Amino acid sequence: MQQRVTTEDAELSAPTFRQVPGTGVFIADVGGYRCRICRHRDQAGRTWATASVMQQTPLGWRRVVPEVEFPEQAEAERYALETAAKLPAPPAMHGRPFRSGGFGLTRASIIDRNKTAMLDAPLPQADRTEEDHPHVSLSDDELMRAARAAVGAAECAVFGSMAELVHEIIARDLWKKLHYPSFGAFALSSTGLAINSDQKLLLLRTCLDVHGRDLKHWAEICVQIDALVRCRARKEGQKISSLRKTSHSLRTLARDRATGGIRWLPSYQRGPATLDGDLVRMHRTQPEIYERVVAGEVSLAEVRRQSRPPPAEVSSPFTRLRRLIESQVQFLTPPQKATLREMLA
Repeated sequence: MQQRVTTEDAELSAPTFRQVPGTGVFIADVGGYRCRICRHRDQAGRTWATASVMQQTPLGWRRVVPEVEFPEQAEAERYALETAAKLPAPPAMHGRPFRSGGFGLTRASIIDRNKTAMLDAPLPQADRTEEDHPHVSLSDDELMRAARAAVGAAECAVFGSMAELVHEIIARDLWKKLHYPSFGAFALSSTGLAINSDQKLLLLRTCLDVHGRDLKHWAEICVQIDALVRCRARKEGQKISSLRKTSHSLRTLARDRATGGIRWLPSYQRGPATLDGDLVRMHRTQPEIYERVVAGEVSLAEVRRQSRPPPAEVSSPFTRLRRLIESQVQFLTPPQKATLREMLA
C-alpha cells in the first residue's frame, strides 16, 4: 500500500539550519554538501542574508556555489536547499579533513596514490548548456552581487588558502618526503598538485613569489613544462614553430577554456622582462649561470645587463671632423694650435 506524504511531513523531513554559536552563520548538511547562510546588517540598520553551498575536500570546505544575496533569511535558506538538492553526489573523500594549523592528511591518503584520482578533475568542455551557466538567468542586481561574491571568494582561495598551503608544502619539502625529484615534478604530477591545465598553472604562478623566494621552484616548473609541450608536439606530428603564435602567453591561454591541458611554451616568451622565457633559455644555453640565478647568487637583471650588446655609437660629420682634428693636432706647431683654439672658442 502506497503511503501518502503530506505537506507537513515534507516540511518536517526537510533539513533544519543550526546556528554557529556566537555568529550570524547558519548551516545545514544536505546530501554531502553544506548549505551556509550568513546574516548581515549595515550601519543604516538594513539587514539581508547571503546563501552559498560548500563541499568538503581533504583540504577543507570548498565553496561550489558562489554567495547570493537575499532580503530575507527564509529565501536564502530555500535557495541553498534547492541548489544543494540539484547538485550531483560528491565524490568519496579519502583521509581526514583539513583542520586549521596543519594539513590533517593521513599517511595512507598521501602514499596511496590510487586514492587521489579526485584531483584529476575532467577538463572543461567547449559545449556548455544553460544549466552549466546558472548566472545566465540572474537579474542585473543578482549578477552584480554574485560577481562581487565571486571576486571575494577567488581572492580568499588564491591569495589565502592556496598560497598558504603551497608555501607550507615548500617549507616542509613535502615532495622530497614523497620521493619526487623536484618541486616541479611534484606540481605537475597527478598525485601531487595536479597542475594539468593552463588555468591551474596561472593560479599557481599567481600565488608564488616568482621574482623572489620561489624563483627556483617556478624555474623548475617552466623547464619541465617546456620539455613536455615540445615532446607532445613531436608525438602529435606538430611543428614546434607553429606554437610560436599561440603558446607564448600563459594569460591568453588560461582565458581560453575551450581546450584542456597545458599548451604554454615558456621558451617562446620574448621581450623585456620575460622572466619565464629567460629562465628556460638560460637553462638550455647557460646552465652554470642558471644555477647561480636560481640559487640567488646573481640577479636575472644583472645577467641581462651583462649579456646586452654595447650601444652603437652615433656617427655624424661633426664627430668624424672632431676625431680627425684630434688625430692631427699633435703635428701642429704652437702657433697653429693657438689659432685652432681661437677658431673653436
